[in-house]
Amino acid sequence: MLKLFSLRYCFGELVSAPTISGMKQLKSLFCTLLLSFTMVGGSASQVAALPPVAPTPAQPTGLVLTQIKITGDEFVVLQNTATADITDLSLYSLKTFNNVNPLTAGATSAVQQLPATSLGAGQRLILSAVTRNTCGASIAGKLGLSFVDGGGFLEILQIVNGVPVIADSVSWNSGASGIIPNVPTSTKDPQGLYYRYANGPGFSWQLADQEPLNNCQLSVLFTSSSGNQKIIVPLTSLITAVDSAPATIVVASNDSEAEAATPNLPASDSGLTVPEITELLPNPAGSGNDASDEFIELYNPNDTAFDLSGFKLQTGISSVHVYTFSSGVALAPKSFTSFTTAMTGLSLSNNGGRAQLLDPSGTVLVKTDTYGTAIDGQAWALANGHWYWSLTPTLGAANIVTLPAPLAKQVAKPVVKPVVSPALEAKPKTINSSKRAVTPSPKASKANTPKAPKKPKATKTIAATPTAAAVTARPVQAKVVALVASLAVLYGAYEYRADLANIVHKLRGKLGIGRPDRG
Repeated sequence: MLKLFSLRYCFGELVSAPTISGMKQLKSLFCTLLLSFTMVGGSASQVAALPPVAPTPAQPTGLVLTQIKITGDEFVVLQNTATADITDLSLYSLKTFNNVNPLTAGATSAVQQLPATSLGAGQRLILSAVTRNTCGASIAGKLGLSFVDGGGFLEILQIVNGVPVIADSVSWNSGASGIIPNVPTSTKDPQGLYYRYANGPGFSWQLADQEPLNNCQLSVLFTSSSGNQKIIVPLTSLITAVDSAPATIVVASNDSEAEAATPNLPASDSGLTVPEITELLPNPAGSGNDASDEFIELYNPNDTAFDLSGFKLQTGISSVHVYTFSSGVALAPKSFTSFTTAMTGLSLSNNGGRAQLLDPSGTVLVKTDTYGTAIDGQAWALANGHWYWSLTPTLGAANIVTLPAPLAKQVAKPVVKPVVSPALEAKPKTINSSKRAVTPSPKASKANTPKAPKKPKATKTIAATPTAAAVTARPVQAKVVALVASLAVLYGAYEYRADLANIVHKLRGKLGIGRPDRG
């Protein structure tokens, strides 16, 4: 009303008298200021009346980055936004650089291969530097990379036909450059969590806070003339909790055409959802504690307690063990309860097995996937309908699925063969022993050739008389032949010494006749 009166008064004053006196000038200035204030006030009230709206998260198609926390407790969330499953995640890897521009001279990098498992369409993978809630991610693992607060670059690499191709990337900087600018450089800063949203034809990143009481929920802080406002981000990938998975009803019959068996629940459980088996620990860490520390974990998704009186836990495949819950045993609402071997007497095989929950009539209600060889200290855990081996057993608590690191591929070292000229390779190797050539025989295999026992030093070796075959096999020495020939000549000269004397006498006579006198 006051604004309307002021406008009517000032409008009448401005258009009334043609002459402008001193009083008129003062009134004109006052009205001008009043009109300006009125217009600005009206505009400000209109802006304040429009609440700010946080961007809705959205991502490109494929295996993409959806969230990243650069400072403090770092983590990154990847999502398969395609319509098809990724059957082998190990074909992808994360690569980070310590510079906002990876092509900068001197920039260093580190690579982490993703786990060798599948990721369904729409499912998420979270890699965290510290233990934290999986917040609905289907797969969780350890983040082996570190993000540089002042500026860095992160990319997803995919192996296509043996060549790494960049599938997605993001850069950040404490300055104005980078896809994410103005990142706080303090590692103690609780902020630094960014999520992705659609921005026209492309995508941008929005800074958000994790709610202190629920770090699976994000809020965006807006500053306006009326003060700071927190707006909960809708449809974020961190809203669904991992402990809210529904139970799975399993048909006990092997006949695929048979109808599902109807659970025979007690009257106290009428209308309630069947509890779910969420975790097994077949092979506890350490030795000698399998008989006490193995456990089977159940989750009650109902808002009221679930009566387990007469229900059965069954383990094994070929060899079955059964435990029946006594009267009065109940699961607390919205809670995880673990039953150890010391409590039930049930044994979980280390070489493959499963667990099942049966109603009092013996109908199978839920069962785990069959597991293989149980590694020491690893739990068989359920996360969003999938079973994984996890490095983090969670006795009586929500599952934290920490996947084992992929095994490094062993590359066989090539055997370097020495270069030998053709002439030398064709020539047989000889050993010079008494000036004779001996061709060595092929080397026998170590596995087939018995090793000769060592001779004791104190034992004296006595030479045995060689056999005729051994003598024949010996090589004939030149000196022996010469000696035998000399002896034969001497023996012949001795036998025919008279004849040799006559021959010598005749030769001397003939030679004496033919010589001239030397007188």
